[in-house]
Amino acid sequence: MSSKTIKIFKVLTMAALMYFLLGFTLCSRTYGPSIKISEKSDNYYMDPYGIYFCKNHDMIVYNCSNWHYNVFRLKDADLFSFEVINDIYSKDKQNVYCKNCIITDADASTFEVIDNIYSKDKLNVYYKNCIITDADASTFEVIDNIYSKDKNHKYCQNGILLGLDPSSSPIDGLRLTTDGAHLYWHTRYGASRLLEGISPSSYKVLTEDRENQKFDKFFVKNDSLIYQIEDDEVSRVEGFDLASFEFVGSDVIKDKNRITCNNYEVKADNASVYVVRSQDSEGIPHNNIICDKDWLYHYTLNFDTLICHCKIASDGNKFEAIEGTNKIRCGRNIIIINHDDYYVGENEPTQTFDESESAVNGKAQSLE
Repeated sequence: MSSKTIKIFKVLTMAALMYFLLGFTLCSRTYGPSIKISEKSDNYYMDPYGIYFCKNHDMIVYNCSNWHYNVFRLKDADLFSFEVINDIYSKDKQNVYCKNCIITDADASTFEVIDNIYSKDKLNVYYKNCIITDADASTFEVIDNIYSKDKNHKYCQNGILLGLDPSSSPIDGLRLTTDGAHLYWHTRYGASRLLEGISPSSYKVLTEDRENQKFDKFFVKNDSLIYQIEDDEVSRVEGFDLASFEFVGSDVIKDKNRITCNNYEVKADNASVYVVRSQDSEGIPHNNIICDKDWLYHYTLNFDTLICHCKIASDGNKFEAIEGTNKIRCGRNIIIINHDDYYVGENEPTQTFDESESAVNGKAQSLE
């Protein structure tokens, strides 16, 4: 092979390589990084510019009428020593990452995951990317996704549960604990609140009969008190008959005398009332669809008035939300509710319920 042919071959090879790299780079910039780093997780990718964390396995997400990249570059990540540990933890020779954030001062050489979202090194114990203050790494033990403990303390996520012995037990997985004499509620950030007047031997937890919702909202009561616990807020509930008080679901509660939604009284059959967890066309949950054995009512709050926008008769079957859609089934009928309008059947619009038929409900006694 002549030297001229060799030169031409080298030039063509170099051109092909540059073309490939240019195409790869443009593709990465347009569609996101395409090379998955590890089989341990679908969240970590690379391109010529660096290493990326891809949130929830989705590189591009649709939000607010626009498409957005859902990938985040890991600052200062070293490609050659980079190691994926699980869906949220990774490390290289110098840094430890929780998702796309560096865990400050974490020691990469001794870092290890304890239980999915808990980890430790020779210096500290971590909940995600937060140090659990004063935790003893040698005796640290994970109880569940909410609670952990060591020889000195009990923890709620990354906060110490002050005043509780490490041997105290969580109750029902609801961020409730007891030390034997008192009942405590704990926020997700570790703050504790005593539920005064309710002893561990005389309480009842009322949750919505719906899977995975007990962490959002529930009620704790005994013979003289009712507490509403929602997210990280605790409030006393007044004005209800304690013996017959029930949590129907969503924003609906009742006793033997009345039913309220968002603190407003509503009309429904007390013995058969229930809620349907449907959603609108944009995937936003409806919180005010109340049903009984005869009717479906859709309420909305308009300033200081709760208005019933539609009232749909049952055909003898129970109303049931069709999961992942904005449709409700009642026997053979399909009901679609969007904002102030509704449809019975897949395509035919039905006139909205005359608001004049809706009781202009006076506000019930508020939660304090």
